[in-house]
Amino acid sequence: QICILALIITLQQIIPLLAGNFFGSEGDWISQHVAIAESLRDAILKSKCLIPQFLQLGAGSNVYDFSYYGLLRPDVLISCIFPEIPVKYFIAGYALAGIYASGMLTYFWLRKQRIDGRNSLLCAILLTSSAAFYHAHHQIMFVNYMPFLILALMGVDRIRRKGKSSLLIFSLFMICIHSFYYAPTCILVIGIYSVSSLIEEHSNVAKQKVSKIILAMGIAIGMAMILLLPTALDIFSGAKDGGKFAKGEIPIIWPDIKGLFYSPYSCGLTVIVLFSIIHCIVIKRKRFLAVMTLICMSVPMVSLILNGGLYAREKILIPFIPVCVLMTAETLQKLWNKEEKYNLFVLLACFIPGLFSEWKTIMIADLIIMLLWLFLQTSDEKIFIRARKYTFVLCMIPAMTAMFLINFADGHTEISRKIGLKSYKNGYISRKDGCQEIPEKFIKEILNEPLYRTEILNSAFSNSNLTKKELQRSTMYSSVSNPIYSEFFYDTMKNAIGYNNRVALVAGENPCFNYFMGIRYLISEKDKIPAGYEKIMEEGNLALCENKNVLPMCYGTSRTLSYDTYKALKFPDTLEALCTSVVIEISNKSNRKKLHFEEVDPDLLQNLLPDKITILQFKIERKTKEE
Repeated sequence: QICILALIITLQQIIPLLAGNFFGSEGDWISQHVAIAESLRDAILKSKCLIPQFLQLGAGSNVYDFSYYGLLRPDVLISCIFPEIPVKYFIAGYALAGIYASGMLTYFWLRKQRIDGRNSLLCAILLTSSAAFYHAHHQIMFVNYMPFLILALMGVDRIRRKGKSSLLIFSLFMICIHSFYYAPTCILVIGIYSVSSLIEEHSNVAKQKVSKIILAMGIAIGMAMILLLPTALDIFSGAKDGGKFAKGEIPIIWPDIKGLFYSPYSCGLTVIVLFSIIHCIVIKRKRFLAVMTLICMSVPMVSLILNGGLYAREKILIPFIPVCVLMTAETLQKLWNKEEKYNLFVLLACFIPGLFSEWKTIMIADLIIMLLWLFLQTSDEKIFIRARKYTFVLCMIPAMTAMFLINFADGHTEISRKIGLKSYKNGYISRKDGCQEIPEKFIKEILNEPLYRTEILNSAFSNSNLTKKELQRSTMYSSVSNPIYSEFFYDTMKNAIGYNNRVALVAGENPCFNYFMGIRYLISEKDKIPAGYEKIMEEGNLALCENKNVLPMCYGTSRTLSYDTYKALKFPDTLEALCTSVVIEISNKSNRKKLHFEEVDPDLLQNLLPDKITILQFKIERKTKEE
């Protein structure tokens, strides 16, 4: 059965790669998760510290602006041992390993719950076939904690049976390190599961075990504070763009049980799971677990709270997948062994969400398959009795079909529209994708001038978080960003908002911004060189361009402009003022003191400064005797 499970997971993940694809998406996977991990690795290696304090992104940023994307995560740390291998191989390999581990651990966990091998296999396949695992090659932090969540649930069982808490401590610590955004939901799931497991035990014994579980969780969270505390301080001092989801009205309830079905931005499960949850409520088996799960899946306010009040999106409910699978496994086994009876009310209740669902076509097919499964399970006809032991395969069909359609369908095709699929545009990247391959000779040339920045116009969005060899960048794309720099980038310098929100700070061909920010070098396609830049070398389709007439990152000037005068200017005069003067907080009064400047030999001061900084010209301010 383990071999069958491994084979099915392999087929699910390998099929799209046979067409020359790589296990990763064209969108956030390459522009955020891989690029930031590459930059984190470079910073770790350069600083020789596991937690560097600074990244050369966004004109210089706190490293905790990017901790969500891999700081202290095992795949990033392991990649530091092999710096010559691109990070994308480690991230893709680690994500695939996470899917295998999730399936295998689910199987063993269910077996320990006294579920037979057939139903354990079926429900492990249901878990790995969840549409949510679309994010293993897209938004990896949505699911990369899953093996450790299953281990944490096993850790709760271990405390109940043996009183040992080390497994729960380790697992929850790893959840926080992998995806602290999902850690609160994981903690909620662990808590609900713990209460459900202990609800039938003797009160005094249960209280002791609850205390051990709470203590273990507290220790794990305390261990993770090396990452969580500074990240929290950074997040609360900055800003996050919730986009259109933050502005919509929040309904009281999702009648389509939005958090459960099909979508990769939910648990991505099928009707058989809903059938099992409602069945558990009616039969009074694991009723607490089933009721709490159903409430979380259908009440938007729960998602709003778990999303930190940012928006009521159901993606935050993905950690409920393991407990949904557990209830499904127990229900299937009880019904198979005729320990429990089918309930007509449960069956009718499964049709209600379909009346409101945006997945009507898939849901109707799913319900038909479930009805066929119920018919075969309850039939006394000899011809069907023999087929009963194979009917579990029917439960796999909807889940695996939905997973394949969502992973591989082009949302713009007619067939996708007909079956009700949304447009998930970010498919797999090409195996030959080279958007992050900057020629080494370009890097060596750029590093000769450390007082200037570099921007990449070729695949600008994908490369917005890349700092190969600590290249100085003005761009960044992170869920957390400095609101002051974001306001400067868009509102002051008038860079175009080229993507779906203001979080993506991606530079273009704005000459004033490039001049002001000291962007001396541009990497672009060799036939698309912007005005003001000259090609100095090329390789393949790429060219390295230079503009020597830009400001360095550090300079001095006697040309000042009062803030009051600057605020009175209108665009584009504001850009001209910034590029020719320094705006300072001074008065515009006519009796302002005059300043005299005296030339000083730069060589006299050079020894006082770091080797990388050279003084080209210097004037010292001195008051006259009359002043």
